[in-house]
Parts: sequence; structure tokens; C-alpha cells
Amino acid sequence: MKTHYETLGVASDASLDEIKSAYRKLAVKYHPDKNKGDSEKENKFKEISNAYDVLKDPIKKRKYDEFLKYGGGTKNFNKRNFAKGNPEDIFSFFRQQRTKYRTEDPITRPSIHIPPNISLTLKINIKGALKGGNVPVKFTRKNICKSCKGSKRNICENCKGKGFVSQNYFCDSCMGLGYTGKCLTCKGMGFIAEYVETKIKIPAKTKNGTKMKLKGYGNETLSNESYSKGDVILTIEYPLTQKELSNKIPIEISVVGDNVRCEFSIPLQDVVLEKEIRINFLETKDYIIQLELGKLEYEFEGEGFNEGNLIFSPDVYIEKKEFTQEEKNKLKEVKKTFLKLYE
Repeated sequence: MKTHYETLGVASDASLDEIKSAYRKLAVKYHPDKNKGDSEKENKFKEISNAYDVLKDPIKKRKYDEFLKYGGGTKNFNKRNFAKGNPEDIFSFFRQQRTKYRTEDPITRPSIHIPPNISLTLKINIKGALKGGNVPVKFTRKNICKSCKGSKRNICENCKGKGFVSQNYFCDSCMGLGYTGKCLTCKGMGFIAEYVETKIKIPAKTKNGTKMKLKGYGNETLSNESYSKGDVILTIEYPLTQKELSNKIPIEISVVGDNVRCEFSIPLQDVVLEKEIRINFLETKDYIIQLELGKLEYEFEGEGFNEGNLIFSPDVYIEKKEFTQEEKNKLKEVKKTFLKLYE
């Protein structure tokens, strides 16, 4: 198999004018109009025209020169007796050369490595962790570009990435490389980004740092012409302290191990009168607390995380208002009780 330069009888560094001159002389000599009925000369004319079509175009010529540099040309074929051998040997040789000089095959192997799984931190609050429920999840995943199959290259439509169109001619469109530049669909990235919105159900009393999985929602990978998607691994995270307002009562929540502590502000008068108060804790459940003088904590077993407890701790303050007679009388009794304790 001759090179295009040898077909036209010019050197590989010949100028465009020299290439044009050589082509014109040969075209006149082998033109079908002058050689009617001579199939050999007609084929020669086609070969000359094919060579000139490549060498006259700067872009095609550059790619063709790259092709010759990476193993194409008469010398390589003569060394292996391809001229007399099986045509399949020729294709095998060029496949080896393409593998040697291009580690990424545009047809069979993606040139990008996309990890199948996506790791995300899902931030919620203590209420969401205790109560559970459906939580929205938003993320971006990568799908293999179907046009280039992750190779980042624009696969040649003429030869379908093989580099050859017949046993005797390599592809002129891609100069035997199998591709014609970067992929136009993915802009040479090898993947298409996709924005995803979905939901995941968080179980009640989910602890901080718990890992959950969205199966089949991860990045897309390609192996042996088979597409598959990885998973999204979510790590549940929430703050260990949180302020809320329940029945107009300000509360401050903190997580200590498996226990949940809830400090709430309460006026002195309510404690003195030992009132019964209701706290709708994080809209999960109503807790009835019977206030008692001198009691610092009110504990509800098993209402925290796992087997932990929910602990209410009142923070007493004095309201800036006039005490009622009942409150005054009760405070006097409390005063007498404390004085007896310290006599």
C-alpha cells in the first residue's frame, strides 16, 4: 500500500504547488477520457484523485502526516509482507498501532474515570432527626455521553471509528485515526451533567452521622458496552443545639449522647404555684409537665435517640409585673420554708 506522497510521486515535505503540479500531470496521463476501457488506468486515476484530495487540504494533510508518523505507510507494510498476506493482518496491525499511540479507543473504552457513587451530606435539624419523614435531596450526577461513549472524541461517521473504509484504503475523513476532534455533544468532557431532585425517607430517631443510600441514583459508568448507575451515599448531619418556640414558650434543645435535653423558660410565679404546663415538643408530641418547687428536671424515658431519654429542665425568671395576692401568699410560704431549712 503506497502513501499518498508516493502515489503522486512527490516528497513528504513537498509544497502545495509541487503537489498540484504532480497531480495535474498524472491526471492528464490517467484520465478516463483518454483511457476508455482501461480499468487499470481508471483505478490509477481514482487513486491519484484520492491522494490529491487529502494532500491539498491543510487539515487533512496534517492528520495524514500524523497517521504516517504513528505507523502508516509502505515501509511498515513491506516489513510484514502485508501486500501478499491476509487483509485482516493489515487491520490488526493498525489496531495495534492505534493502541500503542492512543491509549484510549474511541469506540470501546471511555477515556474518563467517573466514580459510580456520589457522597453527599444531608443536613437536617433535630426535629427532622427525631420525627423522621421524607426529606428532599438535590444533587448533580454525571451520565456517560452517548455520542462518544465517554471517549471525549467525535467518532468518525465515515468509518465508525475503525480508521478504514475498505481493505485498501484508510478513512480520508479522519486520516485513519477513527475520530475527528472533540465530541460536539459533551464538548469534549465525556459526560453530560444531570440535575436530580428526589426524596429520601428518614426513619424516626435517626442519629447524627447515620449513612443512608439512594440505590441507582449515582453516576453512570460504561463497561463492556453496558451502562449502569452507582448509588448516592448520604451522611445525615444535624446541629447538636437548636432553639425553638413551643406554645409561646422559648425552648433550647441540645443532644447529649442518646439523650435530648430541653431547657425552657418559665416565670417564677408558675413554679411557685406549681402549675401544669403543656409543651408541644418539636411538633412531635405533647408533653404534660406538672411543675414542682425545687425540682430541676423532668425526665421522659425512651423518648430520646435509641433508648435515650427526653429531659426537660426549667429556667426560672421573674416577670416584670405585679404579683397577684395568691402568688404573694405562696411566695411567703416558700420564704418560710427556706428560712426553716437554714436555721
